[in-house]
Amino acid sequence: MIGKACQRAESVCHRAQLSVVILVTFLVQFVLLRPCSGPNPFVGRKQTSERPERGLYERPLVSCGEHMADACSECASHNANDDRHMCMGECSWDAQASECTEDSSVSHFLLSRQARKDLLRRYPFQPVLDQKGRFVNIVLVKSAFVGDEDKAAFQRYRNETLFLGIMSYETFPLPSSNEDSVLHYPPDEYTELFPGWLNMYRSPASIFPSRVKTILMSQSDFGLPTIDYQREVDEARHRKRFDFVYVMSGGGSALNENCTGWGPYTKNWTFAQQALEVMCGELNLNGAILASRRGDTSTWDSPPCDIPASCRGKVLQTPFLWH
Repeated sequence: MIGKACQRAESVCHRAQLSVVILVTFLVQFVLLRPCSGPNPFVGRKQTSERPERGLYERPLVSCGEHMADACSECASHNANDDRHMCMGECSWDAQASECTEDSSVSHFLLSRQARKDLLRRYPFQPVLDQKGRFVNIVLVKSAFVGDEDKAAFQRYRNETLFLGIMSYETFPLPSSNEDSVLHYPPDEYTELFPGWLNMYRSPASIFPSRVKTILMSQSDFGLPTIDYQREVDEARHRKRFDFVYVMSGGGSALNENCTGWGPYTKNWTFAQQALEVMCGELNLNGAILASRRGDTSTWDSPPCDIPASCRGKVLQTPFLWH
């Protein structure tokens, strides 16, 4: 399968044939289409993973280098002094015509425009960008397929695109032990479906077949902002308010009275409550617990999930915060 994918991504896939480690080392810039602390995308939508046409996950799919657009022609700002500098990535500036056009010299190793439309509007599929912000012909699969449409999209492009698995959603690729999970599949359905896996298992050799390349890495490893935080602290640009932060999730629905369900289970809320006793009580730390207010319409006035008595007055509990 890698050999066929290399017909469209020769320079990229050659490295993938050697090792997923080399692939990630040379490629990697990762575009997160949803916040890691967001709701369960499958609650109430069990038969499809398709994203809303103009919802949270929608974004332009053409790289202009340092920004995105719907087409190369829209990369420019229509300011003659700036246009050529805004036309990079998978686009190039045509000086004679004074317009931004598609760069045909790089299209052979990019994910096709049609594949972007068919795959990236579906939750399981995550794009990979190179150091110039271009969509290379590699797609990471971060959750199980939801229904026949996701499977059909994968089958349609599997011979021309390199698909790799990446751990992100619940315990994927292994089945979830969460009773509220809506995705159910055999233990070996995804472990051997892709030629490589970015995973967090202590002993990946016991999970994946020997022919599958692996690297200890997951989606959260790509979510770090490029900020010199220590320098900003030294410059007194930040004021420390909390010693720790915990992120809760309602799983796409309101937290119930007992703060149980898909989200609290996934975020290991029962263990967090024990840890809070230590942090607030024994260590006398201050903290914040995000998205931990209950009710159909979670607001600052909604009742919070129960926390240890030692944390009262020391911990800020917020509703779900979009970011």
